Amino acid sequence: MRQVDLVTPDSTGYPPPSQPPTAERGQVFQKLDEEVILVSCFDGIGSAALILKGLVAAISLHIVWEVDSDCMEVLKARHPEAVTRGDFLKDDPDEVARGIHRHDPEGTKLVLFAAAPPCPDFSRIRADAPGSAGEEGHKFTAYCEFIRKVEMGIPHRRIGHLTENVVMEKGEADHFSSLLDCNAILSDAQDFGLINRPRLWWTRVDWSSIRTNPITGKRLRWSKSQKYHRLHHDTTFQEETDLQLEGLRLHNAVASHDKRIPCLTTPAPSADGRPAPKKLKGKIDPEQKARWMNDGRLFAPWQYSKEALLHAADGSMVVPPPEAKEQLHQLPKWYTSVPGVSEKARHRMLANGWHIGSARFIMMLVLQSMLMVTASSPVPQPRHTALQTMLTFLQPTTPHLGPGTWPSEATCVAQAGSMWEHWQMAVASSHPVQRPPRLEPGLQQCVDLRGIIGGSLARMRTEIVDEIEQWALDSMDATETWWKSLPPHVAQVYFNKDHNQISQIPLLLRLLDLAKMPGLPELTEDLQSGFQVTGELHAGAGWLPQADSKYEFPTSAETFMKHNQHYTRAKLRSKRVDPEWSSMLDELRSELKKGRMSGPYRAPDWWPTQTTTIDEMPLLQLPIQNICASFCFSVVQADKIRRCEDFRRSGHNATVVAYDVPHHHDIRTFTDLALSAPQGGDTSLVWAQDLDGAYRQFPVRDPADCFCVLMTPRGPILLQHHAMTFGAVSSVWNFNRAADGIMFLSRRLLATPLGHYVDDFIGVEPSALVHSSFSEFTRLMRVLGLHMKERKALPPAARQKVLGINMHITEDEVILSPHPERCDKAKKVIQNALETNRLTDEAAHRLAGKLVFLTSTLFGQLGRASLQPLYARAHGLSEGDHDGQLNGPLRSALRSLMNLLREIQPRVIPKQMDQSCIVLYSDAYFVIDGTHHSPGSKTIPQLWHKTKCHTYENGWGVVIHFEGNTWFSSGSLPSRLIKKFCTRKAYIYFLEIAAQLMGFLTCRQLPSNLVMSFIDNTAGFFALRKGYCRDPAICNVLALVWRIIALDSWHLHLEWVQSNLNISDSVSRFQYDEMQKINANWTEIPVEGIYDILARVAVDSDYAHGKALNDMIAIQPAPLTMTHTGGMGNWRQCGRDPAAAPAVKQTGPAVTEHPRPKEPVRAAFKKLANEHSLSFDAGLLGEIGSSSSSSCQADRTSCHRAPQAKRTSASEDLLATRSGAKLRGRLELELEENAAVPAQRQLPRPWELQKEALFNVLAMPGHEFGADLPDTFRVVLGTLALASTIAVAQAASEVGLQRWMASLSEKHVVPPPEVPNNVCTIQFCQS
Repeated sequence: MRQVDLVTPDSTGYPPPSQPPTAERGQVFQKLDEEVILVSCFDGIGSAALILKGLVAAISLHIVWEVDSDCMEVLKARHPEAVTRGDFLKDDPDEVARGIHRHDPEGTKLVLFAAAPPCPDFSRIRADAPGSAGEEGHKFTAYCEFIRKVEMGIPHRRIGHLTENVVMEKGEADHFSSLLDCNAILSDAQDFGLINRPRLWWTRVDWSSIRTNPITGKRLRWSKSQKYHRLHHDTTFQEETDLQLEGLRLHNAVASHDKRIPCLTTPAPSADGRPAPKKLKGKIDPEQKARWMNDGRLFAPWQYSKEALLHAADGSMVVPPPEAKEQLHQLPKWYTSVPGVSEKARHRMLANGWHIGSARFIMMLVLQSMLMVTASSPVPQPRHTALQTMLTFLQPTTPHLGPGTWPSEATCVAQAGSMWEHWQMAVASSHPVQRPPRLEPGLQQCVDLRGIIGGSLARMRTEIVDEIEQWALDSMDATETWWKSLPPHVAQVYFNKDHNQISQIPLLLRLLDLAKMPGLPELTEDLQSGFQVTGELHAGAGWLPQADSKYEFPTSAETFMKHNQHYTRAKLRSKRVDPEWSSMLDELRSELKKGRMSGPYRAPDWWPTQTTTIDEMPLLQLPIQNICASFCFSVVQADKIRRCEDFRRSGHNATVVAYDVPHHHDIRTFTDLALSAPQGGDTSLVWAQDLDGAYRQFPVRDPADCFCVLMTPRGPILLQHHAMTFGAVSSVWNFNRAADGIMFLSRRLLATPLGHYVDDFIGVEPSALVHSSFSEFTRLMRVLGLHMKERKALPPAARQKVLGINMHITEDEVILSPHPERCDKAKKVIQNALETNRLTDEAAHRLAGKLVFLTSTLFGQLGRASLQPLYARAHGLSEGDHDGQLNGPLRSALRSLMNLLREIQPRVIPKQMDQSCIVLYSDAYFVIDGTHHSPGSKTIPQLWHKTKCHTYENGWGVVIHFEGNTWFSSGSLPSRLIKKFCTRKAYIYFLEIAAQLMGFLTCRQLPSNLVMSFIDNTAGFFALRKGYCRDPAICNVLALVWRIIALDSWHLHLEWVQSNLNISDSVSRFQYDEMQKINANWTEIPVEGIYDILARVAVDSDYAHGKALNDMIAIQPAPLTMTHTGGMGNWRQCGRDPAAAPAVKQTGPAVTEHPRPKEPVRAAFKKLANEHSLSFDAGLLGEIGSSSSSSCQADRTSCHRAPQAKRTSASEDLLATRSGAKLRGRLELELEENAAVPAQRQLPRPWELQKEALFNVLAMPGHEFGADLPDTFRVVLGTLALASTIAVAQAASEVGLQRWMASLSEKHVVPPPEVPNNVCTIQFCQS
C-alpha cells in the first residue's frame, strides 16, 4: 500500500510546489477504553457493529432493527449478541429508551445511533426520484422522529449519530439535518484507491474542533463538491496485492489508481433485467452494452465497463463475485457467505452496504467528538464567590466558539411526491423570516445562563470583575517578572505608555483556562511569543475548515526572499512619493513613541539607495542584511488618511498557510439577538466598543519579516514593526483569534451576549441587564490592559450605529437602515473616482468592504453585481488595470452603486411576523428542432446557434397564491428582446429570470412583503440568489430585479423545485387544466412595456441602475381580484383520487373564472339562440372564447391561411380550421364523459343541453349546413365568426390569442362548478 499523493492547483500566483508543506502531525486514533451502546436501524449486515468492535473496548448493548431475511441471517452469524427488534415502524421508542435506561441508569456509557435508511427514492440515477415523499424515502423521516424520541428518553450526554445515504438534493439533505440536529458532509471511498462510493454522512461532529486525520495524524482536508463540504480521507491506497482474487486481476487503470471501479449497484429483482437509466440511452459503448445484454442486464450498464470487471489470464472478463466485492469494500472475505443466503442476495447486500474503510474513518471522528462531552453532570459545590458560582454553572456545559456548523439554507418545502403535494405544502408553509432566530451555540449559552441566574446577574457581573481586579493587584510582581522575561520587541508592545500599564496577558490566560477555552495552548504560545506573519498559522478555535486550498500551497522562504528583493528594488528605483506621505509620517512617529516600531535603520547593502531619518534621529544598524520589506501607501477617506502596506505585492501574503476561515459576526447576528428576546419583556438595547489600536496591541513573532518603507521627498525611511500590521493576511487570522479570546471570556464569565467584527465588539441584551454588561465588559478590558476607545464608546441605546448600519430596536421590531454619514462618505469616494477616472486596488478593496453593508442591511443581493468589479480591481483581476484607471465595467459599477446609495430603503423585521406569505411559481420553456426544453433540463443541446436562438419558440408562466386566491399568467418573449441574450447560458438564464420578474411585478399589488418564490432552473436560481453572474446583460437585469425587491422591502426567499413538481410548468406552455382545477384567475400583465424596458436594460447599465426602476414601476398590471374562494382548488371536482390530493378548505362556492369574450360575441350568440331556440349562456361563451384563442397558438397556419375556395357559409369556414374541428371534438368528448360519470358528478343539465345544441350545429355536413339553414342563420354564423375574431383581438392581445388557441388542443374534462340551485354565479343564473 502506498501513500496518497496530494497535489492540487495553486492559487497564490506563484509556481506551485511539488507537494504541500509538511503539516505538524497530531494524535492518531487509539482504541478507546470505553463501553458503547450501539443503536442501529436499517442495520443491514451489521457493518456498524463490525467497525465499532475494533474501535472500542466493548459493545455493552447492541440494539438492531432490520426486516430483510438475508441480512438477518448474516447478522445472526456475525453478531449473535445483537438484540433484534424487527421493524422500527412497529416499535415503541419509549420502550427502547426504557431498555437503554435500565442497562445504564447512570448514563455514563457512550451511545451511538447508526442508520442507513433506504436510498432508492433519493438516488439521482432516477429521473423521477420522489425523495422523502416516496414509500421508502418516507422511512428516513420516520427514523428521524423515532430516534429523537428515544434520545429524549435516555439520561446519556455522550451521544453520537452516524447516518448514511446517497448524495441527494441539497435541500432534502438540509431537511434531514434539521430533523436529526446533525450536519451532512460528503465522503467518497475513491480516496482508498480502488472503488467509488460517494455518500452523505450525518453526524454531530463539531468540525471546528475536530481537525486531525484519525489515521495519519495530519490535518483534515476539505473541498466543495455538489454543494456539499467534502471530507477527504487522505490515507493509504488499497492495492491490488491486498486482495485475494483467485487468479483474476483488476483492470490496469484501476490497479494503478488512475481510474476507479464504479459504485456497486444492486442486481435486477427479476429475470427481466435492469433497464438503463434514461440519461444513458444511446450513450453506452456497444461492446459494454453487449456484455450487459449477455448477462441478462443483471446490474447497471456501467458495471460492465472494462474498469468495473475482473480480468482473467485468457483475456475474458467477469463481474466481480461477492467475495471480491467484500474485499473492495474492505470487509473480511466471505463475510456475507452464510448458509441460506444466495449469491444474488450477497450482491444485493453488498451494494446496499457501507464501504468499511470510509465508514470507519467517519466513525473514528464521531467517537472523538463524543469524548469531548463530559459523561455526567457534576455534583454542585458550596458557594464561595461570584466567580466560583459562575464556574459551577459553566462546569456541565460544553464551551463553544464559532458557528458550530456550516449554515444550511432554509427550506420551506421538503421533497414532495407530486406536483399537487408540493403545491399544498408551499401554500401552507411559513416564510423563513417567520421562524424563531437560531443563535450560534456560544450566544445561546449566554441566553440560557441569563434565564438560570435571573435578576442577580448584574450583581454577579460586578462582583466577578471586582474579584478579577483584585487578582491583578495581587499578581503585579509576578506580571512584571513575566514581562521582563519576554523578547524585547514583545515587551515593548505589551507596555502601554499612555496608561503606564503592562498588559495582563498571564491573568487573561489564567481566566481563559478557567473558562475552558478551546485552542488555548496555541493561543498561549502566540500571546507570549508573538504571532506569525509568514508561514503556517495556528487554527482558530471554533472556526470551520476552508473548503478550498487557497492558503495551503505557499511560496517557499527562498522564493519569497527573491521576489521581495526584486519588488523592493523596483519600488526604490521608481522614487514615487505618496501625496499623503506627511500624514503617514506623523502616524509612524506616534508608533515609534509607543514602542510598536523601531528605527529608523540604515539601508541594507543590496539596496540601490540610502535611507533617511526622522527628526534627526540617528540611523540604527540592521541586525541582518537579508530583510523583507513592504511599502506604505495611503487610502484617503472622507474624515482621515489611513496608512496601509502592500503585503500582497511584497509577497508576504503568499507565504501564509491557513486551513480554516475566521468567523465574523455581521448585522444578522445582532438582529437575531434582538429578535430572540421574549415577546412582551424588556426591550433590548445595543452597545458597541472599539478596541484601541486593534491589531497593534499584539506582537509579531519575528520582526525580521516586518520591515516597513515610507518614501519621502528626502528619501526612503526604513522602520521595523513589533506589532501586527494592517494589510497582512496573517493579521486577519491572528487578531481574530485574540479577539475571540476576549469575546469568549466575556461570554463565559459575565454571561454577556457579545459578538465582534474584527475590533468592533457589540452586545445586545434586554434593558434590565444591558447596562451592566456594557460597563463590566469595559472595566474588565481595562483591568486586563486591553483598552477600548472609551471616548468613542456607544453606550446602550435603542438606536445605535452598528457596523455602519443604523439599528433601531423597538418592542415589536428591528429596523435597519444605512447610516447617512457612511453613505455620504462612500458617495464622496465614488464621486472622486469617477471625476479622476482612477481607483487603486487598495482603495477598491476598502470601498467594497464599506459597501458590503448594502447587502447585509437588506439581507438580499442588492448591489452584489456592482460590487464584483470592485473586488476584481481589489484582487488584481480587473482587465485594463493601467495605474488604477477605470475600465468600462468598473465605471458602470460605480455609477450603479451611486444610484443604490440614493435609493436604499430601511428594512423592518418584526419580532412576530403575522402577515400572510405570497407564494410564487415561475417557469419557462423553449423549442429546438421540435423538442420542448425547460431551462432546468439536462437535455439542452451543447451545440448552440447564437444567430438562431431568437427564433426559437418560447413561453413563460407564473402562478401566484395569496390568502386563498390564486392567479396565473403566461406569455412569450419577442425575438427583438431575445436577441440581446443570445449566448447559451444567457438565453437560459434570461428565460427563467424574466418569468420571475413577471411574477414579482404582479405581486407588488399584494399587501405583504413576505415572498416565497420557486424556480426549477439551477443556474437561474443561483444567479438570482447571488445577484450577479458573468454575463453583463444578465447582471443588468438582476440588478433591476433586486432594486424592485428593495423598493418594496420584501423578504424574498428563493427555493429550487424540481421541474415535474412545478405547477407553473404547464402554464408556461399555455396549458391551463391545472389552473381550472384550483379555481385560479387569469391576470393580464402589460408585457410590451416590460419588454421595451428589458431590451434597453440589457445594453445600458446606466439605465438599468437608474431610470429603469421608475419606468418599470410606472407600468400598472391588471388589478388582482381577491375573491377568497379557497384558491387551492376544489379537489372533489378534479376527477382525481381524493386520497392523492391535499385536503382543501372551501370558504365559498367555487367559481371558475375565464377570460370573457366581449359584446360582439355575446350579441351574435344571443341572436343565434333567439332564432334557433338555443339556450347559450355567458359561462359557456367564456369557455368557448378561452378555448378558441389558444388554438391559434397551437396551429398558426389555420389562423393565417391564404384565401381558399368559396364555401357555403361562414360556419363551414370555422369547421375547416383546426379550431372548429377541435371544438367539435372536444364537445363530443365532454358529453360522452359526462354520461359515463356518476349522476352526482355530471354536468349541470343546462350546460349539457347548451353544449349538445352547439355540437349538433357544428356536426352538420357542409352541404346540409349551407343548404337547409335559412339565410338569416348563415348571416348570424358569419357575424359570429367575424365578431369572435374582433372580440378576441380586443380582449386578449397576443397573450390572450395564445391562451385561447392552446386550450382546444388539450383534453378538457373539468366540469364547471357545482352550486346550489338558488345561487347566482358570475354572469350565469341557475335558479
